[in-house]
Amino acid sequence: MRGLTTIVIVMSFFAIYGHGKTACAQSEQPLNVIYPLRVEAEKGPHDFILATLKLVLDKSEIPYKMRPTSIPMQQTRAMERLKDGKDVTIYWAGTSPEFETEFLPIRIPIMRGLLGYRLMIIRKDRQKIFDTIMTLSQLAPLHAGQGLGWADIEILKNAGLSVTAAPYEHVFKLINAGRLDYFPRGITEAFPEIREFGPANPDITVEENLVLVYPFAMFFFVNKDNPELANAVTLGFQKAYEDGSFLALFARHPHIRAIIDQAHLSQRTRIDIANPFLTTATKEIPARYWYQADKIFEAPQPHSPAPGKKANLTD
Repeated sequence: MRGLTTIVIVMSFFAIYGHGKTACAQSEQPLNVIYPLRVEAEKGPHDFILATLKLVLDKSEIPYKMRPTSIPMQQTRAMERLKDGKDVTIYWAGTSPEFETEFLPIRIPIMRGLLGYRLMIIRKDRQKIFDTIMTLSQLAPLHAGQGLGWADIEILKNAGLSVTAAPYEHVFKLINAGRLDYFPRGITEAFPEIREFGPANPDITVEENLVLVYPFAMFFFVNKDNPELANAVTLGFQKAYEDGSFLALFARHPHIRAIIDQAHLSQRTRIDIANPFLTTATKEIPARYWYQADKIFEAPQPHSPAPGKKANLTD
Protein backbone atom coordinates (compact mmCIF):
# COMPACT_ATOMS: atom_id res chain seq x y z
CA MET A 1 0.00 0.00 0.00
CA ARG A 2 2.84 2.36 0.88
CA GLY A 3 4.48 1.53 -2.45
CA LEU A 4 1.29 2.37 -4.32
CA THR A 5 0.98 5.68 -2.47
CA THR A 6 4.57 6.57 -3.37
CA ILE A 7 3.90 5.80 -7.04
CA VAL A 8 0.76 7.98 -7.04
CA ILE A 9 2.66 10.90 -5.44
CA VAL A 10 5.52 10.61 -7.92
CA MET A 11 3.13 10.39 -10.87
CA SER A 12 1.20 13.41 -9.59
CA PHE A 13 4.43 15.38 -9.24
CA PHE A 14 5.48 14.65 -12.81
CA ALA A 15 1.97 15.37 -14.11
CA ILE A 16 1.96 18.78 -12.45
CA TYR A 17 5.56 19.52 -13.39
CA GLY A 18 5.01 18.37 -16.96
CA HIS A 19 1.85 20.50 -17.23
CA GLY A 20 3.75 23.50 -15.91
CA LYS A 21 6.47 23.02 -18.52
CA THR A 22 3.85 22.71 -21.27
CA ALA A 23 2.06 25.86 -20.13
CA CYS A 24 5.37 27.68 -19.96
CA ALA A 25 6.31 26.51 -23.45
CA GLN A 26 2.93 27.61 -24.75
CA SER A 27 3.28 31.03 -23.15
CA GLU A 28 6.64 31.46 -24.89
CA GLN A 29 5.05 30.85 -28.30
CA PRO A 30 4.38 34.16 -30.10
CA LEU A 31 0.77 35.18 -30.47
CA ASN A 32 -0.55 34.58 -33.96
CA VAL A 33 -2.08 37.90 -35.04
CA ILE A 34 -3.83 37.59 -38.41
CA TYR A 35 -5.97 40.46 -39.62
CA PRO A 36 -8.03 40.82 -42.83
CA LEU A 37 -6.36 42.43 -45.82
CA ARG A 38 -8.59 45.34 -46.88
CA VAL A 39 -9.32 47.10 -50.15
CA GLU A 40 -7.19 50.07 -51.18
CA ALA A 41 -9.95 52.57 -50.36
CA GLU A 42 -9.60 51.74 -46.70
CA LYS A 43 -5.84 52.17 -46.65
CA GLY A 44 -5.91 55.52 -44.84
CA PRO A 45 -8.06 54.60 -41.82
CA HIS A 46 -6.62 51.12 -41.65
CA ASP A 47 -3.07 52.42 -41.69
CA PHE A 48 -3.97 54.12 -38.41
CA ILE A 49 -5.73 51.04 -37.04
CA LEU A 50 -2.81 48.79 -37.87
CA ALA A 51 -0.41 51.31 -36.33
CA THR A 52 -2.58 51.21 -33.20
CA LEU A 53 -2.64 47.41 -33.17
CA LYS A 54 1.15 47.24 -33.50
CA LEU A 55 1.58 49.86 -30.77
CA VAL A 56 -0.62 48.06 -28.24
CA LEU A 57 0.92 44.66 -28.99
CA ASP A 58 4.39 46.14 -28.50
CA LYS A 59 3.25 47.72 -25.23
CA SER A 60 1.96 44.35 -24.00
CA GLU A 61 5.55 43.03 -24.12
CA ILE A 62 4.16 39.66 -25.20
CA PRO A 63 5.84 38.07 -28.27
CA TYR A 64 3.67 38.10 -31.38
CA LYS A 65 3.72 37.60 -35.13
CA MET A 66 1.42 39.88 -37.15
CA ARG A 67 0.38 39.48 -40.77
CA PRO A 68 -2.61 40.07 -43.09
CA THR A 69 -4.69 37.41 -44.80
CA SER A 70 -3.65 36.51 -48.33
CA ILE A 71 -6.83 37.95 -49.88
CA PRO A 72 -8.95 41.06 -49.12
CA MET A 73 -12.02 40.54 -46.94
CA GLN A 74 -15.03 42.69 -46.22
CA GLN A 75 -16.73 42.67 -42.84
CA THR A 76 -19.19 39.79 -43.25
CA ARG A 77 -16.54 37.36 -44.47
CA ALA A 78 -13.94 38.57 -41.98
CA MET A 79 -16.33 38.00 -39.08
CA GLU A 80 -17.12 34.52 -40.34
CA ARG A 81 -13.42 33.69 -40.49
CA LEU A 82 -12.86 35.18 -37.03
CA LYS A 83 -15.68 33.05 -35.66
CA ASP A 84 -14.01 29.96 -37.13
CA GLY A 85 -10.77 31.09 -35.48
CA LYS A 86 -8.61 29.92 -38.36
CA ASP A 87 -7.80 32.40 -41.13
CA VAL A 88 -8.41 35.52 -38.98
CA THR A 89 -7.51 35.96 -35.30
CA ILE A 90 -8.37 39.66 -34.83
CA TYR A 91 -10.70 42.12 -36.51
CA TRP A 92 -11.95 45.65 -35.95
CA ALA A 93 -15.52 46.80 -36.54
CA GLY A 94 -18.24 49.09 -35.31
CA THR A 95 -19.60 47.33 -32.27
CA SER A 96 -23.01 45.75 -31.75
CA PRO A 97 -24.59 43.61 -29.03
CA GLU A 98 -24.27 40.61 -31.34
CA PHE A 99 -20.55 41.13 -31.92
CA GLU A 100 -19.94 41.64 -28.21
CA THR A 101 -21.72 38.34 -27.52
CA GLU A 102 -20.09 36.29 -30.26
CA PHE A 103 -16.52 37.54 -29.73
CA LEU A 104 -14.21 38.96 -27.07
CA PRO A 105 -14.37 42.77 -27.45
CA ILE A 106 -11.53 45.02 -26.36
CA ARG A 107 -13.67 47.89 -25.09
CA ILE A 108 -11.43 50.82 -25.90
CA PRO A 109 -12.71 52.77 -28.93
CA ILE A 110 -9.98 52.63 -31.58
CA MET A 111 -11.16 55.81 -33.30
CA ARG A 112 -12.18 57.44 -30.00
CA GLY A 113 -15.79 57.62 -31.21
CA LEU A 114 -15.01 59.42 -34.48
CA LEU A 115 -16.72 56.60 -36.36
CA GLY A 116 -19.99 58.03 -35.05
CA TYR A 117 -19.34 61.39 -36.75
CA ARG A 118 -20.83 60.75 -40.18
CA LEU A 119 -20.34 62.71 -43.37
CA MET A 120 -22.43 61.81 -46.37
CA ILE A 121 -21.32 60.69 -49.79
CA ILE A 122 -23.83 62.02 -52.32
CA ARG A 123 -24.26 62.78 -56.01
CA LYS A 124 -22.75 66.17 -56.82
CA ASP A 125 -25.98 67.46 -58.34
CA ARG A 126 -27.89 66.80 -55.10
CA GLN A 127 -25.90 69.18 -52.90
CA LYS A 128 -28.65 71.78 -53.37
CA ILE A 129 -31.11 69.36 -51.74
CA PHE A 130 -28.84 68.87 -48.72
CA ASP A 131 -28.32 72.65 -48.46
CA THR A 132 -31.94 72.90 -47.27
CA ILE A 133 -31.64 70.22 -44.57
CA MET A 134 -31.17 71.23 -40.94
CA THR A 135 -33.24 68.65 -39.04
CA LEU A 136 -33.70 64.91 -38.80
CA SER A 137 -37.26 65.18 -40.13
CA GLN A 138 -35.94 66.94 -43.23
CA LEU A 139 -33.37 64.20 -43.78
CA ALA A 140 -35.86 61.35 -43.25
CA PRO A 141 -37.48 61.36 -46.75
CA LEU A 142 -34.10 60.68 -48.36
CA HIS A 143 -32.74 57.17 -48.82
CA ALA A 144 -29.45 56.03 -47.25
CA GLY A 145 -27.16 53.17 -48.21
CA GLN A 146 -25.06 50.98 -45.92
CA GLY A 147 -22.81 47.94 -46.24
CA LEU A 148 -24.14 44.44 -45.65
CA GLY A 149 -24.07 43.38 -42.01
CA TRP A 150 -23.09 46.79 -40.64
CA ALA A 151 -24.27 47.71 -37.15
CA ASP A 152 -25.17 51.23 -38.36
CA ILE A 153 -28.18 49.91 -40.28
CA GLU A 154 -30.34 49.43 -37.20
CA ILE A 155 -29.15 52.71 -35.66
CA LEU A 156 -30.29 54.65 -38.73
CA LYS A 157 -33.56 52.75 -38.99
CA ASN A 158 -34.27 53.36 -35.30
CA ALA A 159 -33.99 57.10 -36.01
CA GLY A 160 -36.65 56.80 -38.69
CA LEU A 161 -34.28 56.88 -41.65
CA SER A 162 -34.75 54.74 -44.75
CA VAL A 163 -31.81 52.39 -45.37
CA THR A 164 -30.83 49.91 -48.08
CA ALA A 165 -27.97 47.47 -47.47
CA ALA A 166 -25.72 46.39 -50.33
CA PRO A 167 -22.15 45.16 -50.82
CA TYR A 168 -19.79 47.93 -49.74
CA GLU A 169 -18.30 48.82 -53.12
CA HIS A 170 -21.72 48.60 -54.81
CA VAL A 171 -23.15 51.36 -52.60
CA PHE A 172 -20.95 53.93 -54.36
CA LYS A 173 -22.37 52.80 -57.71
CA LEU A 174 -25.93 53.18 -56.39
CA ILE A 175 -25.16 56.73 -55.20
CA ASN A 176 -23.54 57.59 -58.53
CA ALA A 177 -26.57 56.24 -60.42
CA GLY A 178 -28.97 58.25 -58.25
CA ARG A 179 -30.68 55.15 -56.88
CA LEU A 180 -29.67 56.12 -53.31
CA ASP A 181 -29.42 59.64 -51.89
CA TYR A 182 -26.54 59.38 -49.42
CA PHE A 183 -24.02 57.02 -47.86
CA PRO A 184 -23.16 58.01 -44.23
CA ARG A 185 -19.46 57.40 -43.63
CA GLY A 186 -17.18 58.07 -40.68
CA ILE A 187 -15.17 61.26 -41.10
CA THR A 188 -12.00 59.16 -41.33
CA GLU A 189 -13.49 57.20 -44.23
CA ALA A 190 -15.41 59.54 -46.56
CA PHE A 191 -12.60 61.46 -48.28
CA PRO A 192 -10.31 58.45 -48.90
CA GLU A 193 -13.28 56.61 -50.38
CA ILE A 194 -13.96 59.45 -52.80
CA ARG A 195 -10.35 59.27 -53.92
CA GLU A 196 -10.63 55.52 -54.42
CA PHE A 197 -14.11 55.13 -55.89
CA GLY A 198 -14.52 58.57 -57.49
CA PRO A 199 -12.74 57.73 -60.78
CA ALA A 200 -15.24 54.91 -61.47
CA ASN A 201 -18.14 56.95 -60.06
CA PRO A 202 -17.41 60.51 -61.23
CA ASP A 203 -20.65 62.02 -59.96
CA ILE A 204 -20.07 61.29 -56.24
CA THR A 205 -18.66 63.70 -53.66
CA VAL A 206 -18.64 64.42 -49.92
CA GLU A 207 -21.66 66.49 -48.86
CA GLU A 208 -20.61 69.95 -47.61
CA ASN A 209 -22.93 71.07 -44.80
CA LEU A 210 -24.08 68.23 -42.51
CA VAL A 211 -22.62 65.90 -39.90
CA LEU A 212 -24.78 63.09 -38.53
CA VAL A 213 -23.69 62.11 -35.03
CA TYR A 214 -24.45 59.10 -32.87
CA PRO A 215 -22.55 57.31 -30.08
CA PHE A 216 -20.56 54.60 -31.81
CA ALA A 217 -17.37 52.72 -31.07
CA MET A 218 -15.02 50.64 -33.17
CA PHE A 219 -13.44 47.81 -31.16
CA PHE A 220 -10.88 45.14 -31.77
CA PHE A 221 -12.61 41.72 -31.62
CA VAL A 222 -10.98 38.37 -30.88
CA ASN A 223 -12.30 34.81 -31.01
CA LYS A 224 -13.68 33.63 -27.67
CA ASP A 225 -11.20 30.75 -27.64
CA ASN A 226 -8.28 33.16 -27.81
CA PRO A 227 -8.24 34.99 -24.46
CA GLU A 228 -4.44 35.28 -24.57
CA LEU A 229 -4.62 37.62 -27.57
CA ALA A 230 -7.56 39.55 -26.08
CA ASN A 231 -5.63 40.03 -22.83
CA ALA A 232 -2.50 41.17 -24.67
CA VAL A 233 -4.39 43.78 -26.70
CA THR A 234 -6.28 45.00 -23.62
CA LEU A 235 -3.13 45.26 -21.52
CA GLY A 236 -1.19 46.98 -24.27
CA PHE A 237 -3.98 49.45 -25.01
CA GLN A 238 -4.24 50.43 -21.36
CA LYS A 239 -0.47 50.94 -21.15
CA ALA A 240 -0.50 53.03 -24.35
CA TYR A 241 -3.13 55.31 -22.80
CA GLU A 242 -1.30 55.57 -19.51
CA ASP A 243 2.02 56.59 -21.05
CA GLY A 244 0.42 58.89 -23.64
CA SER A 245 1.74 57.00 -26.67
CA PHE A 246 -1.70 56.24 -28.11
CA LEU A 247 -2.93 59.83 -27.78
CA ALA A 248 0.27 60.97 -29.46
CA LEU A 249 -0.33 58.53 -32.33
CA PHE A 250 -3.94 59.69 -32.63
CA ALA A 251 -3.02 63.37 -32.64
CA ARG A 252 -0.10 63.09 -35.05
CA HIS A 253 -1.07 60.34 -37.45
CA PRO A 254 -1.28 61.99 -40.90
CA HIS A 255 -4.55 60.31 -41.80
CA ILE A 256 -6.40 61.32 -38.64
CA ARG A 257 -5.08 64.86 -38.63
CA ALA A 258 -5.73 65.48 -42.33
CA ILE A 259 -9.26 64.11 -42.21
CA ILE A 260 -10.30 66.15 -39.17
CA ASP A 261 -8.89 69.28 -40.79
CA GLN A 262 -10.62 68.47 -44.07
CA ALA A 263 -13.99 67.70 -42.49
CA HIS A 264 -14.50 71.22 -41.03
CA LEU A 265 -16.81 69.81 -38.35
CA SER A 266 -17.33 73.15 -36.60
CA GLN A 267 -18.77 74.61 -39.80
CA ARG A 268 -21.37 71.88 -40.31
CA THR A 269 -24.94 71.58 -39.09
CA ARG A 270 -24.94 68.76 -36.57
CA ILE A 271 -27.85 66.31 -36.41
CA ASP A 272 -27.73 63.95 -33.44
CA ILE A 273 -29.52 60.61 -33.29
CA ALA A 274 -29.64 58.00 -30.53
CA ASN A 275 -27.89 54.65 -30.48
CA PRO A 276 -30.10 52.44 -28.29
CA PHE A 277 -28.06 49.37 -29.22
CA LEU A 278 -25.03 50.13 -27.06
CA THR A 279 -24.52 47.47 -24.42
CA THR A 280 -24.32 48.45 -20.76
CA ALA A 281 -20.60 47.63 -20.72
CA THR A 282 -19.94 49.88 -23.70
CA LYS A 283 -21.96 52.73 -22.18
CA GLU A 284 -19.73 52.53 -19.12
CA ILE A 285 -16.50 53.17 -21.04
CA PRO A 286 -14.70 56.06 -19.30
CA ALA A 287 -15.07 59.47 -20.94
CA ARG A 288 -11.32 59.82 -21.42
CA TYR A 289 -11.45 57.18 -24.15
CA TRP A 290 -13.76 59.29 -26.35
CA TYR A 291 -12.64 62.00 -28.77
CA GLN A 292 -14.97 64.77 -27.57
CA ALA A 293 -13.55 64.56 -24.05
CA ASP A 294 -10.08 65.77 -25.01
CA LYS A 295 -8.52 68.93 -26.45
CA ILE A 296 -5.56 67.54 -28.33
CA PHE A 297 -6.50 69.28 -31.57
CA GLU A 298 -6.07 72.99 -32.14
CA ALA A 299 -9.01 73.01 -34.54
CA PRO A 300 -12.45 73.90 -33.10
CA GLN A 301 -14.19 71.03 -31.39
CA PRO A 302 -17.29 69.50 -33.02
CA HIS A 303 -19.65 70.48 -30.19
CA SER A 304 -20.23 73.98 -31.48
CA PRO A 305 -22.21 74.64 -34.69
CA ALA A 306 -21.17 77.25 -37.19
CA PRO A 307 -22.51 80.74 -36.54
CA GLY A 308 -26.16 80.98 -37.40
CA LYS A 309 -26.68 77.21 -37.35
CA LYS A 310 -28.44 75.16 -34.72
CA ALA A 311 -27.00 72.09 -33.04
CA ASN A 312 -28.65 68.82 -31.99
CA LEU A 313 -31.48 69.30 -34.43
CA THR A 314 -33.41 66.09 -33.98
CA ASP A 315 -36.83 67.73 -33.69
